Amino acid sequence: MRYRFDSWTFELGPGCLDVFDASRQRAWWHLETGGQLFAGIRGKLARVEVATVTGGRSSRRGRRFRPDPLQQRAEVSFHASRGLCYVGDWHTHPEDEPAPSGIDEATMLDVFRSANPPWGAMLMIIVGRARFPAGLFVGGVAAHPAPARRRAP
Repeated sequence: MRYRFDSWTFELGPGCLDVFDASRQRAWWHLETGGQLFAGIRGKLARVEVATVTGGRSSRRGRRFRPDPLQQRAEVSFHASRGLCYVGDWHTHPEDEPAPSGIDEATMLDVFRSANPPWGAMLMIIVGRARFPAGLFVGGVAAHPAPARRRAP
């Protein structure tokens, strides 16, 4: 699947889609989860090769997910050593067609500002219960003098 965001094209590899599908909150008792996204970058194309599933000391609830920052930093280093760049985060929502909450948007802005990606954009993917693509929200943050949040078409 390909998404255009700002001047970038983000392509989600099949492995990522498999992780998202396996993580969907299909039943009311399934807990929210998430992870990070890592891509190989060529020009203005970022091919997202890896979607991690956080563990460690992450906190998971039905409608709340907080990743373990130590594990996240370790994953960034691990994937960077293999030539992949950290390009964003993903998490689940217990709704068919997901949309970001105010907390999601504020968190993504904070992540963007702290990561300060040299390519100027980061992804935020939310995985819902519906089949893809309806069950995916793909958006992000881009730098245009001030960061802007948009849904990718």
